[in-house]
Amino acid sequence: MFKIFENPGNTLIATGILHLITGFVLKPISIPLVNLLKKGWFLQLGGIDDALSITDYSNLNYDQQFAFWFQLGGIQFILLGEAIKQLLKLNGKIPKVLSWGLIGFGLFGTATDPVSGFPLLVGIGIWMLNFKSNQKQK
Repeated sequence: MFKIFENPGNTLIATGILHLITGFVLKPISIPLVNLLKKGWFLQLGGIDDALSITDYSNLNYDQQFAFWFQLGGIQFILLGEAIKQLLKLNGKIPKVLSWGLIGFGLFGTATDPVSGFPLLVGIGIWMLNFKSNQKQK
């Protein structure tokens, strides 16, 4: 059974899933995602060549770019959570660089957008820093 608070990896996976669900539920994110899918998804957000040669910035579809990166963030949390679970299985420890990195990311995000999920990342990072596993995780 999946226990959210058994280890920081599970908590990050749950955070990523919640992030994805939030993106599908909130209309400012879900509507641009649907529009992106209707347009065919691939090659719809432009590339560096488009950004460098553009003179009219009104057509950049910022809402679709935001929605894309928002959802990608959820996937990244799930992947990081899985990586942490694997590290715990292998040696029962989480590298301090991951803990400090998540704390820094959370602090930077919280300073930019305090009413968000970023403070949660600070808490998970602190937990990771102090997480003690008496045995390798199952």
